[in-house]
Amino acid sequence: MRQQTDISDPYRAIAAYYDAEHDQFTDDLVMYRHLAEMADGPILELACGSGRILEAVIEQEHPVTGIDTSAIMIERCRARFVERDRKPHLQVGSMVDRVANPGSQSLVLIGLSSLHHVVTQSEQRSALQAASDALRPGGMLVLDLLNPFVALTGPDERVSLETTLEIPDGTLQKFSVQTINPVEQHIRHTVWYDLTSHGGAVQRVQTTMDLRVVFPSELELLLELAGLTSWQIYGSYELETFDAGSPRLIVMAEKND
Repeated sequence: MRQQTDISDPYRAIAAYYDAEHDQFTDDLVMYRHLAEMADGPILELACGSGRILEAVIEQEHPVTGIDTSAIMIERCRARFVERDRKPHLQVGSMVDRVANPGSQSLVLIGLSSLHHVVTQSEQRSALQAASDALRPGGMLVLDLLNPFVALTGPDERVSLETTLEIPDGTLQKFSVQTINPVEQHIRHTVWYDLTSHGGAVQRVQTTMDLRVVFPSELELLLELAGLTSWQIYGSYELETFDAGSPRLIVMAEKND
């Protein structure tokens, strides 16, 4: 049985399986916890999804807000915190929209490739501008991006088995295929999860997402246009030097005083 993609919300079909996979990903959380410890005020995550990163940064005493376009991911985020004393303020919205209380945030996060979901340069500039507007002077924006030199030379139109997990309902396998347009810096990423029940029945859910990757030199200009300065670019969550083969493109940029 196959569940079709909801084009208005590509995460609707895969939300539960996405969490089963991504909640096991913790490589970035030490970095975010450290940044939250250094923050001196409110923290905002744009494209917060179901709250994996929010759960890490809310351990500090600062107010925490999460915004995401996917209503079902926001629902799952609320459920994550339902039995906890500290809860983030959550809302459905786009990362390109101006946030409430501009100039109030000490730290703005756009984690795990989320900026790529706005698929034009103009929209990406708007997202960075919205993040900058949300920051107080001296506040910091943190971006976790795909390394474009790696992403645009990856396997093209070839099915990949990304992971196999044992979950209570059976065996979950994630497959993906991508179509790469290096000229447009565009990747169409189709993902499907196959759940094989203990009785052998297979259920598939599938979704497709469009992504636009960003090169460092382009990103630096976009940051400057958004009023963000003193940026540093790293190649990993351990903040190693960035190069063409780095696993990630991590950016930390400060708001002008």
